[in-house]
Amino acid sequence: MERAKGKFPLRAVALFLAAALCLLPASCTLTGTSSAAESARDKLLEYYEELGEEGLSEQMQALVLLAAGGTVSKETVERLIPVSDQTLPIDTLCSAIYLTEAARLDSRSYRGQNLVTLLSQRQMEDGSFGFLEETVRAAMTLENVGANYDREGVIRLLISAQRPDGGFCAQEGGETDLTLTGLTLSLLTCFEDDYRAQTMLERAVEYLAALASALPEPPPDCEALSAVICGLADAGQELSSEQWSGLLDAILDCQTQDDTFAAQPGQASDQGATTHALAALEAVHSGKSWWNSVILRSGVVSLSIVEGEETLYEVGRFVLQEEETALSLLGRFCAANGIDIQYQMGAVLSIEQIQASG
Repeated sequence: MERAKGKFPLRAVALFLAAALCLLPASCTLTGTSSAAESARDKLLEYYEELGEEGLSEQMQALVLLAAGGTVSKETVERLIPVSDQTLPIDTLCSAIYLTEAARLDSRSYRGQNLVTLLSQRQMEDGSFGFLEETVRAAMTLENVGANYDREGVIRLLISAQRPDGGFCAQEGGETDLTLTGLTLSLLTCFEDDYRAQTMLERAVEYLAALASALPEPPPDCEALSAVICGLADAGQELSSEQWSGLLDAILDCQTQDDTFAAQPGQASDQGATTHALAALEAVHSGKSWWNSVILRSGVVSLSIVEGEETLYEVGRFVLQEEETALSLLGRFCAANGIDIQYQMGAVLSIEQIQASG
């Protein structure tokens, strides 16, 4: 019996529909999550635009806005960064360095203080800057401004802090700390030339992939989710893929009716959670966290000081300032790293005990 032209057999139609229906849920979930994340980011940017600079009360708010392409005036920066003879907490000092650099100010001569030197001098003999989370934040800050510090000491600490499952814990034998794990993942991406760091990075990504596939109840809070999402973005993960959709869904569940965010679903709007949420959503949007993008947008160069064929000092990342010259860049680098330099009339006379050749 001849089939009518232009028609499919019923069996073929049924198989086609079955295949389409199998594919539909994953595809729709993925598209919906990505779209919802972009929409939530846009609404938060509108929220901060309405809030205005006078409504900014924390350094991180200004940093996340700068990472998202916004502007923050010098007056606001100076209002948000405390200048004091007292020792600043590590977190405050790190964000102050980021904020000055991101606003195209000089953290090495900010209102009479060298913030970078103040931070690098806080490193202890064991390589730490205090607690492990403070150590990670400090190391990431110094990496991004191209300052010297005991990187090897930090890497040794991280090796001892990684649990067998790939997560990181603040104390030996403790439970995995998701915020610490996300922050550490961002830092490890700065150590591209160290195989130990890359091994730790791969293990951490595997741990987070398992977590994303089966989030616990209750889910991690907004700050922890933000740190994890930012770390995965820095590690080059495609966060709009189905693999990570559970993390995006979890942070979007923290969105409140007024489009700000709460620490946990169903709770009241929280200023800190709102800032962390924007940090995560911006990382999804741009593919980099504010840790590894907000300073780098100012322009970064590599810098080395050589004598003959010997390299005396070298750094892969050093941030250019507006209207920077080669001499001013060299002077800032030496000042930040305690290197004695003498120059006159635009010419270098000596670096440490080495005299310039004629």
